Amino acid sequence: MVPPGIRPRSLPPRLRLGALQLPLLILLAISCGDGTTAPESKSVGPNGGYLSFGNGAVTLVFPRGALSQEISVTAEPTNDYPSNWHLLPGTVIELGPPNIAFLKPIEMTVRFDREELQDGVLETELRLYQLDGDRWRVTAGNSVDMQVNRVTAEITRTGTTAIAACWDDFGTEAPPNVVGPSGGQLSFAGPEWPR
Repeated sequence: MVPPGIRPRSLPPRLRLGALQLPLLILLAISCGDGTTAPESKSVGPNGGYLSFGNGAVTLVFPRGALSQEISVTAEPTNDYPSNWHLLPGTVIELGPPNIAFLKPIEMTVRFDREELQDGVLETELRLYQLDGDRWRVTAGNSVDMQVNRVTAEITRTGTTAIAACWDDFGTEAPPNVVGPSGGQLSFAGPEWPR
């Protein structure tokens, strides 16, 4: 507020900010500067807890005693993984921080898009896998909720997880045939949270 009788100084026209320029300037100042956004991060400790990421696309349930100390857990969709035709597009999630082994298994639930299933793949065949070196290893306790398009399983560590339609562990080999009976081509877009 300017006191009465005092005329405020004004900036030259080239330095004045318009109504839309100021919010954009603030947004640029807040951003990371490299065009990337930080993954969602949530804290959990020895008492356990429930964490949800990507508007419920990924949920984690930590039982009491799964951790010895509080950590900040991150989860984000990723394209940085060895691709394989078994993987369901849009379900590859990087769970951090890296290299954390849980003292007890935690429950991880990942949402999937039914439209991404290959021809002939049944929802009941879907399983949650974790990347272990160059192999995708099936996790324990898998269940599929077809009403809400979610796969739930137990995991014992952080790392890269994904939903795949396969019964066993698998590597990064090429598929024998990636087109369905009606032809077509698989495409992998992302990274984004499953719908």
